[in-house]
Amino acid sequence: MLIPLGVLPAAPLSLLRRLLHGLVGDVAIPESPAEYAALDSRITTIEASVKHLEAVLEGLQDAVHRRSRLDDRRNDDLLRRTERGPGDGDPGDDTAVRRP
Repeated sequence: MLIPLGVLPAAPLSLLRRLLHGLVGDVAIPESPAEYAALDSRITTIEASVKHLEAVLEGLQDAVHRRSRLDDRRNDDLLRRTERGPGDGDPGDDTAVRRP
């Protein structure tokens, strides 16, 4: 539920104008209940869009994190498989036995 704009002090009203302009373009401060209802509807739509975008972003962050952990495990596995112990031969020697 929105606070009626007539009860807001000048500073928050100015901030509201700037925010609304940034989100939905040039918006006049509503004078009538019908204008206020229309603005409230637009803001509700924007809020729903932002919630959707937040959910998409959270899903993307989770996917990136999972992929990063998978890549770390694969890299650790590759490193373990390619490490040489004493007596494995010269790294340039193609006949050297590598441990699995």
